Amino acid sequence: MAAYDRTKILKENILNYKTFMELQSHSNALMCKVFPTILAGPAQVWFNSLEARSIKSFMDLANMFISRFIAGISAEIKTNHLETVRQRRNESLREYVTRFNLKALQIPELDEGRDVEVMQKGTTS
Repeated sequence: MAAYDRTKILKENILNYKTFMELQSHSNALMCKVFPTILAGPAQVWFNSLEARSIKSFMDLANMFISRFIAGISAEIKTNHLETVRQRRNESLREYVTRFNLKALQIPELDEGRDVEVMQKGTTS
């Protein structure tokens, strides 16, 4: 399971972790103990700074985590936001498509037909 690195949707990351752990075990304590394995950078530092015995349940931990990192979440973007993604000068087509696709993956309800059209309009090649 990939570490949370502020590029992922916060609540989705927690839900994926919870689902994964519930497949392994229904132990609330185990879910809390394993949680830091999906954290990196500032999130890992935050977790390590928590006071011992300050967490009563996984939901408690998840809510604290969301409260702490909610400011780092980008607002949900729509398909029309992709119109701002343009191929840069000296950027290869491959690099542009990769960057465009990373943005597109952040859109929950992506209109794939329009997606391709917008990507083509954003190219300089």
